Amino acid sequence: MRKHIFNELYFDKIDEERKAYWLGFIFADGHVGNSNKKTKSMRLRISISTKDEFLLDEFKKDIEANTVKIKRFVNKRDDISDSKQSYIVLNSNALCDCLQRYGIHSRKTYDISLPNIPKEFFKDFFRGFFDGDGYMNLYRRKDYVNRFRYSFEIVSASKDMIYGLKNKLKEYDIDINVYIREPKTNGSFKQNVPTYRLISSSKTQIQNIIKF
Repeated sequence: MRKHIFNELYFDKIDEERKAYWLGFIFADGHVGNSNKKTKSMRLRISISTKDEFLLDEFKKDIEANTVKIKRFVNKRDDISDSKQSYIVLNSNALCDCLQRYGIHSRKTYDISLPNIPKEFFKDFFRGFFDGDGYMNLYRRKDYVNRFRYSFEIVSASKDMIYGLKNKLKEYDIDINVYIREPKTNGSFKQNVPTYRLISSSKTQIQNIIKF
């Protein structure tokens, strides 16, 4: 008997903004994999910073997974300080089958690409992916009292995803540069693969992103 009941076909069709947003969010912070190799059952796991745990609560409401508990752990890695993480796990072949059709799989970190969804929901998918793998900052410049420095960035290990986003955003008159950080070792920090960064410090381009 299934322990938790929820809408397993939530992503069967991307036909509203919130579905597109959560799909983008899962592309950034979700993972589909085996929960039991013998039965070949699948599960979705979403793990985020605990300070953003409210997003997991919102997702649970939309997918009607109210009985699924949010769990916490401390992520300890050589290259970062201890980080408090929150996560949920949803066991469902049907749910994972839907997500796999869009390109989410166990090794999605390195080879995801833009999914085929209706054009009118791309902006919502973009918001979700940005909330997972992006950030925006506004700094007051030290050399000027009333001037600021803008920063927009999305980071991914997937070349196809970053260049796909760059090319898609051009359709909306948003032009952002891609920078590649090559693998390197710096003290305890080890980076085994290149990372691709969609970056802009242009006030005009960042304002265009916000309007979009």
